[in-house]
Amino acid sequence: MEATFTGRRILIVDLGATFGGAEIYLENLLRQLPEEFTCHVLCANPELKKRLAALKVRQFGLPCATGAMKVLQLIAAAGVLPYLLIRHRIQTVQINGYAEIILIPLSRLLGRRAVATRHLSFEIESDHWHQAPGRFAARFLYRQLARFATRIICVSREVGREVSLLIPPERVMVIPNSVSTIPPYRSRVLPSGSPVQILFVGRMVENKGLQVLLEAMRHIAAVEGGRGLRLTAVGDGQYRSELERRAAGLNARFVGFQTDVAPFYSSADIFVSPSLGPEGSSLVALEAMAHCVPCVLSDLAVHREISNDGEAAILFRNGDAADLTHKLRVLIDREERRQSYLQAAYSFVLQHHNPDLAARAHVTAFSW
Repeated sequence: MEATFTGRRILIVDLGATFGGAEIYLENLLRQLPEEFTCHVLCANPELKKRLAALKVRQFGLPCATGAMKVLQLIAAAGVLPYLLIRHRIQTVQINGYAEIILIPLSRLLGRRAVATRHLSFEIESDHWHQAPGRFAARFLYRQLARFATRIICVSREVGREVSLLIPPERVMVIPNSVSTIPPYRSRVLPSGSPVQILFVGRMVENKGLQVLLEAMRHIAAVEGGRGLRLTAVGDGQYRSELERRAAGLNARFVGFQTDVAPFYSSADIFVSPSLGPEGSSLVALEAMAHCVPCVLSDLAVHREISNDGEAAILFRNGDAADLTHKLRVLIDREERRQSYLQAAYSFVLQHHNPDLAARAHVTAFSW
């Protein structure tokens, strides 16, 4: 994806310090765009840099930064942006972050298209400024500066609905998150006599809700005299030590961040996303559905969307460990329900979240 290709020339900006769903989205996007699009990336996260190198994408690095240092990072990005746009004849700037929205007006002043991708809903707006001043400032800037974007791509209908309140709806485009690949369909039957393999994938932060799943597992362990459950938790974060403390006495293993999650999907019997929100979509849930793993999801609006309102995954009341316990028992005890969700999930991902659909939609978005 070097400058030898002709056509649209895009600079993607992602300065996130943590590797997460937004960075996986970016990686999938680079795989999907046809070769007539020449992509460069301004980034900071070491894992993202490594993956871009594997894709042979031209990248420009800035140091990772959080807290007060994030301001200096953004100033540095604004300083280098004009040089990159002129030197590499960039036509479109794509903002894949949150605070990076401050680069949108500068990109427009320099005569470029400016496209932003919005990954989160605005549920988090209920926080007060004194609880998280940095996050509050970023939210405020996003609301003020989003109006300068040529177009905003939203990863779900729910996010698109909220963004349409900020800018004219004709500049909002919903392109649902897509998986990178869809493996062949395979039926999964719970093996008799073995622990049920429960999988969680996500950052180890409080709002991802893993503590709710641990509580549900305790409920089941208290009354289950048979094979029980075994949890594999993939991911890392500042809340991990507390979660490990809460998991004491349960059959649970924390494996940390993994560059390749596919083997964990292959060995899982049930995938659980107990997120408390906010979420814009859930790539890990979509990946589990594509791997034919029956899913239990909290009933956030975006989870309702990717589960076709509960047809492709079983939903439980957000934050309610007792209801999660009940829904887990449904998938464990009723094989016909497991197969129904498994088949519906695979079909839904194939129809609505496959990479070919996303590729065509992104070509339209960047060619506008």
